[in-house]
Amino acid sequence: MLKSEGHDFSVDWWTLGILLYEMLVGIPPFFHKNKHRMYYLIQEANVTFPVPEKHNIEVFPEAQDLINKLLIKDKTKRIGSG
Repeated sequence: MLKSEGHDFSVDWWTLGILLYEMLVGIPPFFHKNKHRMYYLIQEANVTFPVPEKHNIEVFPEAQDLINKLLIKDKTKRIGSG
C-alpha cells in the first residue's frame, strides 16, 4: 500500500500480524516518531521483539513465529497467501 501498487487480500494477513504485535507489545512493530523513517522500517526492517528482562514484556516464541510469518514482506511467501 505504501508503494501505491494496489493490494489484495494478503494485506489482511499483514494487518493481523500488526494487530497481534500491538496487542502483545503495546505499540506497532515498526513505530517511529518520524513518519518517513516509519515507512522505511515498514518496507525494509525485520520485526524485533522486546527483550523481556529490559522491557518487562515477554512474547512467547510461538507468538513471535506467527507474527513473523504474517509480516513477511513478500506477500507471496506470507502465511495465509496461498
